[in-house]
Amino acid sequence: MRKFLLSLILAIFVCSGVGYADNARGSVRTVYSSTLINATATSTSSTYKISSAGYFGVWYKATSVIGAPDIKIEVQMSYDDTAANFVEPDDISDVVTNLTDENAHVESIFPTPMTYLNFLVTGNAGNQTDTLVTLYFFVQE
Repeated sequence: MRKFLLSLILAIFVCSGVGYADNARGSVRTVYSSTLINATATSTSSTYKISSAGYFGVWYKATSVIGAPDIKIEVQMSYDDTAANFVEPDDISDVVTNLTDENAHVESIFPTPMTYLNFLVTGNAGNQTDTLVTLYFFVQE
């Protein structure tokens, strides 16, 4: 009986796609690809429909030749795909408030149950004029 239960648990684990980066129930979306965030500029990403997904994460990195970057990355959400309706939910922290290094980072995010999501990247006061941001959005059902 013990071997049967162990085999069943292993089969569920393998069939669920856990541990596999490339499966039919997940995707990665390029949000920013070396996108310039000049000094205190703000950039709003494309909109992503997330109603059928359950797990979310981001990979992000900022670089600058002049000096250290200094950016903030926020999540905004809306019930529809109208730009004016996107707001930062009260129960979600910023992805990062002060990114001042040039290392790659991976974070889980926990969006409010809404249909649409976008990202807002803002250069803080100390941000360089040549800061480039790369951000990937991971979604898994």
